[in-house]
Amino acid sequence: MGSNKWARGALHSFLSTLTSPLSTQLMMQHKELVDTLSKSLGRSKSDINKLVEALSNVVIERCSELDSISVPRFGTIDAVKHNETVEVDESTGKRMLLPPRVEVEFTTSTVFKKRLNQP
Repeated sequence: MGSNKWARGALHSFLSTLTSPLSTQLMMQHKELVDTLSKSLGRSKSDINKLVEALSNVVIERCSELDSISVPRFGTIDAVKHNETVEVDESTGKRMLLPPRVEVEFTTSTVFKKRLNQP
């Protein structure tokens, strides 16, 4: 039971980290994410690594089932399946069959957009 409370707190802290004012970096690397969450939550880096890995596994599993994941104040992750298509290489005229694929789309929540665009 305490574990679920910690997980909810960890997810909230994770999302707060992602919605904090933009830094000068273009992308936060895994190590920096783990360090930031570890300090923010007062948990070990090992615990945070497990949390990030579990979150990643859940997202991959749910997207592979074409489910959506909605996180309040953050956004929605949608898996969209595209059927196979035939494309023509314009330079050679050769036709190619492209297999079906799943793409992941992320739509930010209104709260996320507002926090991101605050002066």
